[in-house]
Amino acid sequence: MKLLKSRELPALRMPEELGPELILEFNYVLEGCSGLIVVDNTSMGSSKGGLRIVRTTSVDEICSLARVCTYRNALLDIPFGGGRSAIIFDYDRMNRAVKYGLLRSFSKMLGSTLRRKYIVEPDLNTGSEEMKVIAEELGCWSASAGKPREYRTKGGRKTGIPHEPEVIALGLLHVIITAALQLNIPLKGMKVLSVGLGVVGETLISKLAEVGAHTTGVPESILKRENGIKDEPGINVSEILKSDIDVIIIGRQWPHTLAERISEETDAKLVIEGEDLALGHELRDKFSKRDIMVLPDLIANCGGTVASFCELRGIKPATLPLMIEKRAVKSTIEVLGRAELQDMTPTEAAVQLAENKLRDGKRTPNKNI
Repeated sequence: MKLLKSRELPALRMPEELGPELILEFNYVLEGCSGLIVVDNTSMGSSKGGLRIVRTTSVDEICSLARVCTYRNALLDIPFGGGRSAIIFDYDRMNRAVKYGLLRSFSKMLGSTLRRKYIVEPDLNTGSEEMKVIAEELGCWSASAGKPREYRTKGGRKTGIPHEPEVIALGLLHVIITAALQLNIPLKGMKVLSVGLGVVGETLISKLAEVGAHTTGVPESILKRENGIKDEPGINVSEILKSDIDVIIIGRQWPHTLAERISEETDAKLVIEGEDLALGHELRDKFSKRDIMVLPDLIANCGGTVASFCELRGIKPATLPLMIEKRAVKSTIEVLGRAELQDMTPTEAAVQLAENKLRDGKRTPNKNI
């Protein structure tokens, strides 16, 4: 294992005094993989954030993702800090036995160095079962969040709350509705385009239809093209983007070519980052120059964060929808209010609010998790 020094992180302009507190690089020679753990900030409590299994990543990317978690927890008034981790492995060689072997090795390393300082959540290529493996390997129910519903503490006082598409979509739904109302966009007849959100996007489209919005999505076959975005028979991307769209939700980072086209061709009133680091400074600036508001991932992708908080604090899963709505609405109104008052973008307002809360806040001991 090797401790790395903090470095400049271009995806988020991050004040050094707020973190990262620790950047840990590790190598598993026998398994033929490596990884990273970033503890960004623990001023409000133990760091918490997703573990991803990917073919490639960088210290800068994981640090930026960890800072997103720090800011999001602060904006949602959730007493945890931010962290993030990655296992870097050729996914083509991955099977269940290999994956769980890597998770057990990761858990042992985590337990020996960062026990109770970093709590693991699901991220790319990890889910509830992977979180269960980590908790079991460490013998600590609260070592991870996003575990299966049937996974409970002794006596059943606390139960797992998996990060299902329904949970993620619910957070996005309330952020979209709140922002649309603030921008005087009528919900009935509101035209919404979902890009790169996969199953979450399908769930979100269904929920938006229930409130009267007209929704559609860009076909996955277009997004998966490696050499740019091209039209397919019967599908004209420019016609989709130049149609009378009110709101666009952009997901995964990999349809970046399409995100570029969206920034140039759409006349939507509102763009929402549906996943962490879905856009970046340059694309956000392009939208802003065209007077298109961008709601950042810091507040939009909040469903899983609230779910983890409820799980770790033993809040009943039945109350989760109300908790997500309450915190999503409050943070969205707060960010948009600050943006209008200070004449700044929602991203700038969100960062400013989060940093103020982190500097003014006091650590809340997580004794009950």
